[in-house]
Order: sequence, then structure tokens, then C-alpha cells
Amino acid sequence: MNDREVILGRIRDSLTTNRAMLEREAAKAGGGYPEGPFLASPLTPVQQFAAELEALHGHVHLCSSPDEARAKLRSLLASHEVTTALHWDPAELPLDGVDTILDELAIRTADGATLGAADRRARLLALEPVPICISGADAAIAESGSIVVMSGRGRPRLASLLPPIHIALLPQECIVRTLPEAFHLLRRRWGPDVIQRRSNLTVITGPSRSADIEQSLTLGVHGPKEVHVVTWQQ
Repeated sequence: MNDREVILGRIRDSLTTNRAMLEREAAKAGGGYPEGPFLASPLTPVQQFAAELEALHGHVHLCSSPDEARAKLRSLLASHEVTTALHWDPAELPLDGVDTILDELAIRTADGATLGAADRRARLLALEPVPICISGADAAIAESGSIVVMSGRGRPRLASLLPPIHIALLPQECIVRTLPEAFHLLRRRWGPDVIQRRSNLTVITGPSRSADIEQSLTLGVHGPKEVHVVTWQQ
């Protein structure tokens, strides 16, 4: 047993030991989400989400149907002239037909499975040149322009992190006003223990950004420089 396995084993044991206490504390907090007050907005959640994300240099593509969303995705991929993409398994994406679009544009799928691989470093180096990634989004928060992305089987973390361009696919029914409402949506869809069952949950708010002591803003240092959200009405 190596050091990594020892540490993970201790974490698992700790979660088991503390579970009763955590359940008691969760019961005290209640199962709902706060009623407010929240910042009032004359905009709908979809409009507010688009306005907030675009203010952060993100790009929102509002589509009236899944067909229009597929056309927009195809247009984005074609305009960037990519030949390789890192993406979730098609079965995990909320939009059907993504694999067909990739085939039609002759875009090769990069292998994002690196965790636990003996040649992990070599695999990561091979993924560095991949220009674009495609993921789903499990929820979106209108008041901050954020998307919520859960990782797991068929949902590699790198598919929203490593390449410089990130395209997120989001049904408009998953856009809510606030973070508590987003967690309520996730639990309603996936079950009350969704957070424990997923390997990772990330709230992404626009492109990656960093600033130095002189407040000079730079995009894309620690993640994608360009974020597109394609969202559609069901």
C-alpha cells in the first residue's frame, strides 16, 4: 500500500466515522433553501445569467431548441477549426448528437482518462495541445453567471479545465437564481446524497482569471481563457 492509498483510506474511514454527526447537523439545518431576500432583478433567470456571464467576458448562446443548439455547437467547432477535442462521454452530455457533429467535422476525441494511469504524466503532456473541451453543466446560477459542473464516470474533470476553450452545454431549465437553489436542483434530480457520490463538483464563473499586485487582469492562466455556454429551451 502506497502513501496515496493510506491517505485515501484514512479519509474514507473519517467520513464513515463522522457520518452520524454530519447527518444530525444536516437535519438541524433543514432540507430547504433560503427564501431570501435576494438581489431583485427585472430580468428572467436566463436573461440575468447571460448578462452576468457576458460581463465576465464569457459568451452565452441562447437557442430556442435542441436543434438550434446543435447547429450553434457545430458552428463554434467549425469556426475554431479544431481537429481534436476533449469531452464528456456522449451519454453524459445533456444534448444528443454531439458525437455525430464531431464525426462530421472529423474531430478526434482526446483521451481524458489520466487518474491512476501509470503513464499519467505522459498522458497529461499529450493533452496540452488539445484546443477545446466540451462538457455539460448540471445547473447554472443567474445572479453570478456561474455554471455547476459535476465530475464522475464519463465526465472527466479535465474536460472543463485544461484546454483554452471550454464549451458548456446547458438546458435552460437548469438555470436558477441562486446557489442554494442550484443545490436544491441537483438533489432533486440526482438524490439527496449527490454531493457524496460525485468525485468533484465545481462552480465555474467565467474564464480563468488572475491579477498581479498592480491589478493587471490576465485571462486563461489557470484554466480556459474562453468560455462558451450553449443553452436551449427543451
